[in-house]
Amino acid sequence: MSITRTRILLVDDDERDYILTQRLLDKLENAEHQLDWSPNFESGLEALESGKYDACLVDYQLGPRTGLDLMREATAQGVGTPMILITAHGDASTDARAQGLGAAGYLEKGKVDPQALDRAVRYAVSREGLVSDLIDQNTELLRLHRLTELLLKPGPPRPLLKLAAEEIAKATAFPVVAIETYDPRRRTLRDIATFGLPDEVSPPQDRPVEATLSGRVVLEQRPRMEVDLASDPTAQGQDARWAWARTWISIPIVGDGQIRGALTLAHPETIPIDSTQVTRSTTMAVHLGRLIGRLDEAQDDGRDSGSLDSQDLTEDLNAILTWYGEEAGRRGLLVEHEPVAASEHGLAGDRTRLGHVLPLYLSAALRHASHGVLRIQTFPQSADEHVLVSFDIPRPPNGTDLNESDEAQVSASLETCRRMATQLGGTMTTWDSREGGIRVGLGMRL
Repeated sequence: MSITRTRILLVDDDERDYILTQRLLDKLENAEHQLDWSPNFESGLEALESGKYDACLVDYQLGPRTGLDLMREATAQGVGTPMILITAHGDASTDARAQGLGAAGYLEKGKVDPQALDRAVRYAVSREGLVSDLIDQNTELLRLHRLTELLLKPGPPRPLLKLAAEEIAKATAFPVVAIETYDPRRRTLRDIATFGLPDEVSPPQDRPVEATLSGRVVLEQRPRMEVDLASDPTAQGQDARWAWARTWISIPIVGDGQIRGALTLAHPETIPIDSTQVTRSTTMAVHLGRLIGRLDEAQDDGRDSGSLDSQDLTEDLNAILTWYGEEAGRRGLLVEHEPVAASEHGLAGDRTRLGHVLPLYLSAALRHASHGVLRIQTFPQSADEHVLVSFDIPRPPNGTDLNESDEAQVSASLETCRRMATQLGGTMTTWDSREGGIRVGLGMRL
């Protein structure tokens, strides 16, 4: 069986500690580690910024600076290497501060044997791997949140729809996107925003709904998928502008209970279509329904779409919760939203921030919570937090040993949430839940 070499950096101003650490690692029979040494704060930070280490052992005392200072500076520079703090004397407050900075472990000099050192390093590497996996898994959701942010921005809907078409192309495997609006009185479809259509394709401004592929989607109000569309003469005859496409998906856009149009994705090659792509496209179509509804309201009122007043944030909050509430229910979470407290101005603040941060918080809840209550609380007059999202990260029940894998999973989930809240300028608190798990609260100001 092959043994993976773990690259470890030791930042310690005492060479004797480096020699001792190397001896401890040499005593391990079933592990292989490569240990490098940095004797001071500056060289340690430079080595960490190289990104070539799997884990870092940091002595608390580094001359005039401390290991906590190094962790803080490395994190600010974007270093993702898991770090284990080493101290000469056990200190609960130092341990707590290290955890607050994202430390993956804490060791006390004189009480470390080869197995404890190996276990701490393996745990740190495993934990960081889980954090990286969770971040990678959230990539699609992050793109969706970018779309959410666009659709909640105040301003003219038409330019935002063009940006949305580009974001949808980035979030899917389809390089061509068309957003069409439906006029039920004239029974026509019109392109309101496109991205990536070939130059030789000149889409007409108005098309009879019965004469187009996406028109059938609008009339039937259900998605349609075609693979190898270019070889289907019937489909080509219906909509010549998609004759070049090999793979094609069209989803009805519905807003406020009304059919608003269709979202169409196309690819010049034959690619497989799975349920994930359809679900993702459907979610995006739901987002589009609201923005197109804004455009329709402006036209009905005889106003320019750019003159729309910004809506009350309570409505935006409810819209976001609607989008994510159904998915939470499918995952077995009970969603509780306490109504906004009565006040003169309601829930006021930065609409763009609400549309960017709240979906990320809800996404974290969907990613890390497998059961329990997802609670969204609003505090319009609070000086600390205007919105608080709380959920449970499960852990084994009382009396059950927490093995290394379980501990790494729980720690990785908490670390991912902490990093996200910090990067978004929010807050994170934790407490024991009634169900025996860890209750996480993510707060934000507007």
